[in-house]
Amino acid sequence: MTSDYNKWDKIYREYPLNTLGWKLGKPRPILVELLEKDLIRKGKILDVCCGAGTNSIYLAKNGFSVYAIDISKAAIQYAKKEAKKDKLLIYFVLANFVSELH
Repeated sequence: MTSDYNKWDKIYREYPLNTLGWKLGKPRPILVELLEKDLIRKGKILDVCCGAGTNSIYLAKNGFSVYAIDISKAAIQYAKKEAKKDKLLIYFVLANFVSELH
């Protein structure tokens, strides 16, 4: 992995999740709105830069087959732990989607 991996992994290891500006503790409001208005058809979905998995977990709870990718091993580990609490099957992938997925 590149140095970007190390930077992001360090952030997830060294800072509490609730201090990270992008970690809302709940799914993104626009995502909730789109699902509530039935504007996204259920099926397979890819959550790119899934971080701690908040949106992935929300999608899985709402009937989606979720594939989630992030560059940080610490973030993926946290997301997997959270998904396991709810007994959700989410396919988490540790990778840099820009340079590693072809």
